[in-house]
Amino acid sequence: MEKEKPTYQELENQIAELKLQNEILQSAEKSEVYEDRLKAILALKQSEEMFRTTLYCIGDGVITTDASGFVKQLNAVAEKLTGWKEQEAKGIPVTKVFNIINEETLHVVESPVEIVLREGNIVGLANHTMLIAKDGSQIPIADSGAPIKNEKGEIVGAVLVFRDQSKERNAQRLIAEALSRLERAEIASKSGNWELHLDSKMVITSDGAQKIYGITGDQLDYEYIKSIPLPEYRSILDAALKSLIEDDLPYDIDFKIKLPHTGEIKDIHSLCYFDKKKRILFGTIQDITRQKQIESALRKSEELLKVFFDSNMDMMFVKDDQRRYLLANKAMANFFGKYKRDLIGKTDEVLAENSRIYPCISSDLKALDTVNPFTVEEHLGDRIFETTKFTLKQNGHKGIGGIIRDITERKRGEKLIRTFGKAVEQSPVAITITDADGNIEFVNKEYITLTQYTLDDLKGKKPRIFNSGHLSPSEYETMWKTLHSGQTWKSEYVNRKKDHTEFQVEVIISAIQQSDQSISNYVIVMDDVTEKKNMINELIIAKDRAEESERLKSAFLANMSHEIRTPMNGILGFAELLKEPDLTGEEQQKYIAIIEQSGARMLNIINDIISISKIESGLMKVNIQSSNINDQIDFIYTFFKPEVERKGMTISSNYTLSSEEAILFTDKEKVYAILINLVKNAIKYSESGAIAIGYISKDNYLEFYVKDTGIGIPKERQEVIFERFIQADITDKSALQGAGLGLSISKAYVEMLGGSMWVESEVGQGSTFYFTLPYPG
Repeated sequence: MEKEKPTYQELENQIAELKLQNEILQSAEKSEVYEDRLKAILALKQSEEMFRTTLYCIGDGVITTDASGFVKQLNAVAEKLTGWKEQEAKGIPVTKVFNIINEETLHVVESPVEIVLREGNIVGLANHTMLIAKDGSQIPIADSGAPIKNEKGEIVGAVLVFRDQSKERNAQRLIAEALSRLERAEIASKSGNWELHLDSKMVITSDGAQKIYGITGDQLDYEYIKSIPLPEYRSILDAALKSLIEDDLPYDIDFKIKLPHTGEIKDIHSLCYFDKKKRILFGTIQDITRQKQIESALRKSEELLKVFFDSNMDMMFVKDDQRRYLLANKAMANFFGKYKRDLIGKTDEVLAENSRIYPCISSDLKALDTVNPFTVEEHLGDRIFETTKFTLKQNGHKGIGGIIRDITERKRGEKLIRTFGKAVEQSPVAITITDADGNIEFVNKEYITLTQYTLDDLKGKKPRIFNSGHLSPSEYETMWKTLHSGQTWKSEYVNRKKDHTEFQVEVIISAIQQSDQSISNYVIVMDDVTEKKNMINELIIAKDRAEESERLKSAFLANMSHEIRTPMNGILGFAELLKEPDLTGEEQQKYIAIIEQSGARMLNIINDIISISKIESGLMKVNIQSSNINDQIDFIYTFFKPEVERKGMTISSNYTLSSEEAILFTDKEKVYAILINLVKNAIKYSESGAIAIGYISKDNYLEFYVKDTGIGIPKERQEVIFERFIQADITDKSALQGAGLGLSISKAYVEMLGGSMWVESEVGQGSTFYFTLPYPG
């Protein structure tokens, strides 16, 4: 490795030593070697001094390193930029002193010194580099590096040159911002800039100008650009340029161009100026196509406005601050019975008597003193007008604008509508109004009361009857055919309230037709006929009952006649037989037994008639006392067992409470009467099988039953058998004896004791009669 070059102080010391030796050897003894060495040292010192002067006087920052990348020297600019003093930086890695990052990514970048020492080449000026000074401040710089080589061409170090680019970067930023503002201004104004150098025919354009003309930078040829305006404008443009160049006349012109690639036609406004010294034409172009379209539309709009103003049926006018007409349409002139030209420059007072137009004068004066528009009603004679007036400003003077509409008929119509609306709102029937599509727009109070739905619930929805499925397909089709023909449709159907309660309605629907026969609305009048229907149904039921009652009455009288005559015949007939002198004692006893049975039967009929009469009249009393229900069941079982067995049948009893628990507070005799009637019926209507009596204890009552295997009761007769004078089939020829009062009496007794009675039966399978009595336990 090459020996390190001596420092400046070392060179001074060597020179002093050589001078001393030279003084000693002033004679011929001076050696040529010493003289050559002295010259070399002096030359080296001179070179070092020149390098040092250059290093410390240069305007850029300079750092030198040895071959290992350690700092040897820093000039004053490098010290200022890095924040390191030369003495403290010597001997430390250059990357610590010269700490750089990428300006955009902020990532650490490789030092130019490292690249130079590694590759041995000069590293060019780097951009977008940020130097991190010792105090952490950041400075944008440009840097480059080069190797230091000895006479053998070996790299012995590197020199790093860098400069502060803050001012350059700021200038670049300002230029970029200015260009950006210019570009935005061109975009916003749809304009562009251009230059034409007359001597060279060179054309320079901005991006905005190129965009307007539909060209690129490659097409900036003067002759080509001249072909873009429409041919009919070429001579106009050339003449305008000639006048500008030769006579200094203003160049301010509109023309049309045709874009080369799309064929689109654009309107262009161009301003041009001439620099005589440099012979340069320069100016701006602006795309005014949209503006021209707006101007054209505005002209058409003004024409339409004029037509609208003059053909409007409302009176329209403009007056000056003296209330003189400046503009008036035909309707305004017709009001005064004059031509439009007769109104201009005149006031209302000149055109008509004050009594007729006084309200107009009053509102004119108000308009002159009021900033905001206002609308008033004015009564002129027997007519009513709605007048809107507002202040206008014309050439610094106030004016009046106004629109007057005759609303006499509308007012009359509104009065009728209010009357109609009040009638509809207060109507005792429910009314619904829909639009032409059947969507609900209005319902009155009666509808809300009837259905429980509010207008908010229904608005925009269709009435139930307008939805298919609520009528049969044929009725639905008929309804719409009738309504579309303009006729009224009537029907009845079942509607539903908000709480899902159903009710019967009678509905009338009418279509409201306009003058052109189109339908604008439907009116639905709905009347709740539920009560009426119920009354009718009740009358029908009452009629049926009356007819049934008449039939039952006849059957009952016939049956009672039979029931009474039969035992009476038995009594009278066998009493007569007892008069026979030849009767044996056995026959006599037999006849007496028959008379007794007939008398008992007669007594039962009379007792039943008396009981039902007391029940009907409310004279039947209830005698509540304690009774052991088990004992009562046992008594009934024992009492009827022989009679049942004589018919070849069996009878059984069943109860679930113990003797102590079976105490029931009720009318003991009525309970006996109920059970006796039920068991008698079971025996009467059964020819074989079994009869069962008993009860079951439930929550707070006892459920009694009497079950038989007899003839059974048809389903349709199971409700009516509890009515007065009814047997399962009283008109049946095979009906068994009895007045048909037993079940009616029994049911009445059960209800008087706080219970209920019912039957379950199938024809041919037998019947089970149930009744309940309260049992608190």
